[in-house]
Amino acid sequence: MGVLDKFIEESRDRDVYLVEKAKLDFAFSLEEQRRLSGKKPADIAKALKVSRAYISKVFRGDVNFTIESMVKLARAVGAELTVRATPAPASVDWATIAANPNANNTNAIPVNSVVSIKEYKLTNCNTGIAA
Repeated sequence: MGVLDKFIEESRDRDVYLVEKAKLDFAFSLEEQRRLSGKKPADIAKALKVSRAYISKVFRGDVNFTIESMVKLARAVGAELTVRATPAPASVDWATIAANPNANNTNAIPVNSVVSIKEYKLTNCNTGIAA
């Protein structure tokens, strides 16, 4: 594992990484709901009495959201905000699994890791943004 790979892997355990991931997850989800509602970003800006530039930052995940702002944004696209804590996914050594595709690796993959990955990919696919 190279220095950069190690840095990236270690960063995933840091709060700053998890905060940015949460902001992007919310932005992707909000964009999905916006598209389903048929609303344009300008419609949301007008409804919330904020600038279109702010809404652009929101959909890039470039905003320090408050719970209040997340609720207002969700309502503006006809959605509801749900916040919950979930168990952290267990670490999976995907390189070992990929190197031994015929091995019985069912015990090596924690169920909550697989579910989390599938949910994340489905969310991103629905928004048209590549994971």
